[in-house]
Amino acid sequence: THQEVRRGDILVLCSDGLSGQVKKEEIAQVVTSTRDLSAACDKLIALANERGGPDNITVVIARFDGEGLRDSRGGGDQQADVGHQVYPLIDTETSTEPVPVYKGSRPPVPNKETRSRTTTTVLLLILAVAAVVWYLTRNQ
Repeated sequence: THQEVRRGDILVLCSDGLSGQVKKEEIAQVVTSTRDLSAACDKLIALANERGGPDNITVVIARFDGEGLRDSRGGGDQQADVGHQVYPLIDTETSTEPVPVYKGSRPPVPNKETRSRTTTTVLLLILAVAAVVWYLTRNQ
């Protein structure tokens, strides 16, 4: 999806825990009347909870500013562009058919060459340690 934003625009992203309890016009009123965005989030969550918020209530508010953005539309009703859109999480049909359980693959079996190399390395280390011990103890 694409939503053009302009300087001064405020974007509210929320879960249905908020949008199911608080009308979009009420959300717009709280956001436009509260300068501190964190406080606006708190007010909206409190409002949804007061109305029995049966679900998780999540809200994120962002104010767009900066020279790279076009000036806001200016004039008129600030809430004229308030919208409520719900986007599905997936575009495909869902199924209630059981999904096969992945049982994992068998553990890798080391080949004979790897085992042989490991055994040789261990034997060489034991011989080296024995040689050092013999050398250090023969002069005593």
